[in-house]
Amino acid sequence: MKILSCKYNWDNGTVDIVLDDKRNISLLCEAVESEIVCSIEAKERLQDLRVTKPLEYAKMLLDGTAAEYCKSLTVLKITDRMYFSSNIKSVIPI
Repeated sequence: MKILSCKYNWDNGTVDIVLDDKRNISLLCEAVESEIVCSIEAKERLQDLRVTKPLEYAKMLLDGTAAEYCKSLTVLKITDRMYFSSNIKSVIPI
């Protein structure tokens, strides 16, 4: 299954996809995203993708990798926070 075109539909909050076999699919973004367990920040990034990069968003949802994407964002955030706090300890003597 190859995606020929993909765009975010502002009127109804869907990502509309046309496949190479001429089938049309509309992803109900909020309904799909409500099933993915992730942090608020990761969910915001996912919501941003649907508007700015709908093809990438659609591929992740159709491949089932959206949850992994959100999890990777959460791990990055935790790692960044740990790095930041370790730098503060070295700069500010306790």
